[in-house]
Amino acid sequence: MPDLNAYLENNILKRFHDAWQVARADERLPRRIDISLQLFARFVPNMAIYQRFGRCDIRYRQVGEAVRLRVDGAKPGVNIFELLDPSIFDISEPWWNGLFDQPCGGISEYSSDNTDGAARRMVSLLLPVRRDTTDERLLVGYNRVLAQTKGDEPFDKFVVGKRGVSGYFLDVGFGCPPQVE
Repeated sequence: MPDLNAYLENNILKRFHDAWQVARADERLPRRIDISLQLFARFVPNMAIYQRFGRCDIRYRQVGEAVRLRVDGAKPGVNIFELLDPSIFDISEPWWNGLFDQPCGGISEYSSDNTDGAARRMVSLLLPVRRDTTDERLLVGYNRVLAQTKGDEPFDKFVVGKRGVSGYFLDVGFGCPPQVE
């Protein structure tokens, strides 16, 4: 299990969380429009915004350029469940939906294997936001490479979680669902 406190002390993740807190402005969730370039410019290349269309249909709504370059298939409209290794589906579905349902934040550490042979260990910090005109929730995420190796052979397809995944909920003022095992 990763050290959750180490993640929260990670300078870039802390700055991302701090920018989200500034955008929040009150006790409610920040609106999508509050996630401004003024506050988030340094994070944009490694950011993604996710929208839920169904329990197993969570799609990229916007994708930063660095994410797009390292994730085959990361583009608006793609369902992230299509990128998951089938072995992690049973823990991913309740975790992702817990983020939307509560609402709460989350930190996930996971593997990603790319078709160019790059094998990465990643961390993502996900935080809830609400749509500008409704209370529908979105997630804004910052994705960071923790380690990378380049294999001699390319992988057949891009896949998340084949070599491991863990996810933890973070209370942002509304409580947390039970942790997913």
